[in-house]
Amino acid sequence: MKNQFKYMMEIKKLEVPLMDWIDEKEAKIALSAELYREAKVTLKQAAEIAGLTIWDILYEFGKRKISYTNITVEDLHEEIESI
Repeated sequence: MKNQFKYMMEIKKLEVPLMDWIDEKEAKIALSAELYREAKVTLKQAAEIAGLTIWDILYEFGKRKISYTNITVEDLHEEIESI
């Protein structure tokens, strides 16, 4: 029998006062983008934090020039050479 692990994520509510000129949606996207960039959350978790779909968070990452792949330049060269 295989061991099955269930991961539970604890949900914490974070209240951050924002200045009038800071949009709450943009703040959530910025937070999720930074957490994703630092590999602290998955793509799905980043989308959930931002309140967006995976497609929408990918679009937002693109606007911010955040790579959503974990392939290195070396790995890419190897892939190209193998073609």
